[in-house]
Amino acid sequence: MNRYEIIQKIGNMYQIGNTESGEFSYVQALKTAGKNIKDYQKGDTDTNHQYLDIRFENDRLVILVETKNSFSRWYHNKIRKQLQDYVRYEKAYSDKKIIAMLIEIDGDDIWVWHGQSVIIDEEHRKKEETVLKSFEEYENIVFGKVNDKIKVVDSIKVLNEMLHSDGVNEKLRSQFVGTCLLALKNGLSYKNLKPTLDPDTGKILSQEKIIIKDIKNILSGLLSKNNDVDTLNKAGKLSVLSSKVLDDQDIASLTYDELQKNIRIYKQQYNSFY
Repeated sequence: MNRYEIIQKIGNMYQIGNTESGEFSYVQALKTAGKNIKDYQKGDTDTNHQYLDIRFENDRLVILVETKNSFSRWYHNKIRKQLQDYVRYEKAYSDKKIIAMLIEIDGDDIWVWHGQSVIIDEEHRKKEETVLKSFEEYENIVFGKVNDKIKVVDSIKVLNEMLHSDGVNEKLRSQFVGTCLLALKNGLSYKNLKPTLDPDTGKILSQEKIIIKDIKNILSGLLSKNNDVDTLNKAGKLSVLSSKVLDDQDIASLTYDELQKNIRIYKQQYNSFY
């Protein structure tokens, strides 16, 4: 299936390119949003992973298409990693739902991913999706009637998958989700933060460090209210949360945008508690 056929099938009225060739440059797109792509590239990201082959969108859905001549000619992990990079850039660029796919040019295979976190690996691939559909059909899949099976998807699993897509170690995910939820319930602010002078050190705190510091302060306050917790025990609990969760490199390396998006989704998932 060639590029023209893909665009016609999904819908040329939805196709958006920002280069002369019709590709979508995330360098340019993020720049228009006042962002730098380097802030969203992981250490093992190929610098060539900046131009998505075909991008479709409307006011609530984005479809990302990367084409390959034949999947058998590529290391599957490598092309999945490339698509995951584009998903990460798209999350930084827009808040729309995402469908991501790899399509063969010299064959008939189509690999499709969508869901809460859009994790690009074999486990999360929608193996039943083997035929290319129109934009409207994909929109119905994402926003249409939710069946009972989807309704019972465990919320904690969804939240853990979000952190997985951001590179957070499996052992930390549940602890970090629970810590954030507790902080949210007790007044954590995370929106529209700006770098601020830390009165304790006299140094400038970045937005992501402000969030982590505020979470620590909230936890400390909660422990202080517990008269049954002696000072030593309190210090021990805070030390464990700080050293093993909040100060861990995986958490410390999350950008402000990543933290803000994750916390916003946590709040949405557990909206009835807040």
